[in-house]
Amino acid sequence: MITRAYVGILFAATTLVFTVVNGAAVQAQGPVQGSGTAKLPTQVIDVATARADFFNANPGADLFERGNRITRVFGQAFSHGKSPDQSASAFIRDHADALGVRSADLLPFGAFPDAIHSVDVYWDEATESFRFTLLGYSQVVEGVPVFRSALKLLMRNEPGFPLVLASADLRNLGEFPSTLAARPTLASFDRKTWSSQAIQFAATVQPTDAQLVIFAGADDTPSTPTLAVSFIVERGVAGPGLSKMLYVAEATTGKILFEEEQICNLDITGTVKAYATTGWGADACAVEASAGLPYAAVTGGAVTSYADVTGAFVVANAGTGSLALTSNLFVGGKYFKVDNVAGTESTLTQTVASGGVAPFFHNSANTSEQERAQVNAYIHANVVRDFVMAANPSYPVISGQQNATAFQVNVAVTGTCNAFYDGPSINFYSAGGGCNDTAFSTVVHHEFGHHVVASGGSGQGAYGEGMGDVMGALISENSSLGIGFQTCGTGIRNSSNSCMFDSAGCSSCGSEIHACGQLISGCVWNARTSLLVSDPTTFRVLIRNLAVNSVLLHTGTTIAGDITIDYLTLDDDNGNIGDGTPHYNQINNAFSLHGLPGPAVVPLKFTIPSGIPTFATPNTNLPIIVQVSALSSQPQPDTGKLYWRTGTSAFQSMGMTQTATNVYTAQVPMSACGTPVDYYFEAKTITNAVSTTPANAPTSFYTTTGGFGETIVASDTFESVGGWTVGATGDNATSGLWTRVDPIGTAAQPEDDHTLAPGTMCYITGQGTVGGALGEQDIDGGTTTLTSPTFNVLGQSDPRVKFSRWYSNNTGSAPNADSMPIQISNDNGATWVQLELVTENATAWVQKTFRVADFVTPTATMRIRFLASDLGSGSIVEAGVDDFQVTSLSCTPPFVPADLNQDNRVDGADLATLLSSWGTSGGDVNHDGYTDGADLSVLLSSWTG
Repeated sequence: MITRAYVGILFAATTLVFTVVNGAAVQAQGPVQGSGTAKLPTQVIDVATARADFFNANPGADLFERGNRITRVFGQAFSHGKSPDQSASAFIRDHADALGVRSADLLPFGAFPDAIHSVDVYWDEATESFRFTLLGYSQVVEGVPVFRSALKLLMRNEPGFPLVLASADLRNLGEFPSTLAARPTLASFDRKTWSSQAIQFAATVQPTDAQLVIFAGADDTPSTPTLAVSFIVERGVAGPGLSKMLYVAEATTGKILFEEEQICNLDITGTVKAYATTGWGADACAVEASAGLPYAAVTGGAVTSYADVTGAFVVANAGTGSLALTSNLFVGGKYFKVDNVAGTESTLTQTVASGGVAPFFHNSANTSEQERAQVNAYIHANVVRDFVMAANPSYPVISGQQNATAFQVNVAVTGTCNAFYDGPSINFYSAGGGCNDTAFSTVVHHEFGHHVVASGGSGQGAYGEGMGDVMGALISENSSLGIGFQTCGTGIRNSSNSCMFDSAGCSSCGSEIHACGQLISGCVWNARTSLLVSDPTTFRVLIRNLAVNSVLLHTGTTIAGDITIDYLTLDDDNGNIGDGTPHYNQINNAFSLHGLPGPAVVPLKFTIPSGIPTFATPNTNLPIIVQVSALSSQPQPDTGKLYWRTGTSAFQSMGMTQTATNVYTAQVPMSACGTPVDYYFEAKTITNAVSTTPANAPTSFYTTTGGFGETIVASDTFESVGGWTVGATGDNATSGLWTRVDPIGTAAQPEDDHTLAPGTMCYITGQGTVGGALGEQDIDGGTTTLTSPTFNVLGQSDPRVKFSRWYSNNTGSAPNADSMPIQISNDNGATWVQLELVTENATAWVQKTFRVADFVTPTATMRIRFLASDLGSGSIVEAGVDDFQVTSLSCTPPFVPADLNQDNRVDGADLATLLSSWGTSGGDVNHDGYTDGADLSVLLSSWTG
């Protein structure tokens, strides 16, 4: 049988990062869930409103949902910035809640081994540069990672760094964060309890790699959030009986919530080289011929030299005498080393005079299966690695595994009819049991494919099996995988298949992971076949780059339609897959043949020149111009419609007025002040196909609220001394107290305030000297509090508090060990409720807005405070606050001089009044005492219709 590889290696690597990030001192202290102390306030995310806000801001974007969770955000670019980090940070800051998570809970640790944050994606050979930058984030609440919850953001490397794809595997935790105490730790839970059920059948086995996590489900199976412990339990000995299980168990009971075998064994086999087996089958199915060992190591004394891809090497500066040189497959080469588990490795030694020639030839007799297996496995491991590196020279983990960290290849492993990946190695079996030696071409490609998947930050399962098959098929250019595994006439799976997606059972070919994996290999093979026809000179590069780089965007183990979106996004050339991609038909048709169609190309383009307003005059019609043009279809004139609603009522519809061919004016009926109106637009193609904006309306829609904008209730830019207070009961910081200054910049503290010039002042935590040490005046010893003066929002319409904050806690010897609560009070500071718990290290001013009524009842005695602390050991903590505002919704129309009849519109009635008052003061708009041409000019420039 074929079992699975060490999927948990990924998780274990991330675990180590979080352990370091949170700090040993932090993990040894603090109350735990259910202790009844230091609870966080409830902050349930209003996802529906957040999504509406997202579509208002990004009408060209779209969402892919799977299992009631958004797994992709795609379409027209939906964030920009001066760098990939700024583009990604802006999206997280403004729209993380649309994905069901708090922005502060997304930390810059990617779902890759060693928590790599930034990954280059898609090497473009024409420009010799990467097409994309991919940034990874992990969901972490109060220092506790959410199990396998990750966000990957893909930016195009062009001006503005447009964000074109969000690959999400996140968990909406609902009210769960409010049940947590600050910084729960693993040490607070009894190991005997949380490991009890997992080791009940192996009492001597001790768990390893333990980590406190929040478990809210895995892949498409949700679960009620709870504190849990993830850990590894290993049973058996190396060989077929070895088992390594990843468990996630409830922290307080030991109840097993999730379990997964970490050894990825495979149903496929292979062979490898010196006299190396020709072709793509097992050694029993073909003859051997001379082949170079790519990148092979040759040692001479203390110096190791490496061959090129053809096996040619140079030992530089060999001296004037003779030098003993050795080629040993156990040493292997630059990227791989081979271990013959059942015997010794092929080793050749010769003494060569300086300036002489040293030919090494392994497997020269070609009589040993084990030696032949070493050669074949070594060669094809390099073949598949070269394939991956050609698609992405910076591929995580793999690009750095060389020389001392070369990847391990094991042959002649005990057992038969198998091969497996276990995280640190790929392993192959000798002939026997009706099977040939499994160390050969496509089996090696497949097993290394598991390593590609793990290094790319994805889970294994069916996806890992399928992508392993993809590696073998694309390299060999043969859809049949593992030819000669048992008999020379057949393989064990075929990528040229008719497997169809089945949401209940994975695929029509079966739900077992190897059978299900044929779903993705079939899609990729069909795409290759179509590209061969359309792009005969470049199809190999196109499908290779798409397949390899798509792994970096995948999370979990599921094969579903979001993978189609990944391929289309990588293929896209303008930041909007909604209008198609250069190879949309080839990719989409291939995936559609297997029941995984991508998003349809939007037939019509909608342009709203004036944009979607946030506010509009209440109880009147809001005119919006809508232009419709062709994308994949031609628009049918005079088919424009407006759909609108208030609250959760059904959408109503009316025709839009066509003012020119396919140019419309919609009249959106606005309601009372403070009431939002949802709406969307529709038009038809010449074949009567309906198209809307937003594209997935009515699931998504635009929203405008009745009102006249915002009124500033209170404001402080800190340019002058105000009523803010530094210090509060319980403060105990010994340095780094809040102070109002023009900041001196460091790696942790801003150089400038947030206020536009000529503003310079803000509140920061301590001011050092120019050129001083990083921690010269950072917070030490405890907490320092900055509290606002009392402000009154009683009777204000929908009041909100706004401010810009700075927070840095990612430097020093114990980074990310602290946080900054921001709290609000409606009883002049007698009690406090948390607005947010700041943990992010944005290295920038971050603007925040909070609706007061979402947290407390608005009163006349409101205050806000910022609590910055250094409670961990060795932390460098710096914080800042600037540009504080309190606003409310204005329900009073602004005075418009040209609105002579005060009906909140400047139209024909006002024009009639002005003309009838000509030469008098009755239509005097500009207040010069007369009604004349100057007044007419002002009126016409203010015209609303």
